[in-house]
Amino acid sequence: MLNKIPENSNEKFIGFDLIGVECDGSFHSFLCNNTSENLNIQFGLELNEFELYDEVFDTPKLRKFLGDENYFEPVPYYICKVKKLIE
Repeated sequence: MLNKIPENSNEKFIGFDLIGVECDGSFHSFLCNNTSENLNIQFGLELNEFELYDEVFDTPKLRKFLGDENYFEPVPYYICKVKKLIE
C-alpha cells in the first residue's frame, strides 16, 4: 500500500484484514480470536459484508491493542489489503 502499486483491473478490493504472523511463517486472521466486537468498541471498526474492514487506521493505540495478550495471540499483526480476483 505504501508503495502505491497500481491496482489490477481484474481484482476488486473487498476489505482489510488484521493478520497475525507466527514464527514459522504461518498466519491467521484477527477473526480467529473473535475480537471484532472489541475492535468496534475501541476503534469504531465495523465489519463489511466480507467480514473485513473497509478502512483501518494504523495508529499507536491500535498497535498496542493488537499486542494485548488478553485479546490477541502474542505475535506481530499486520494490516493486509484483501482483493477478489474477477474472472
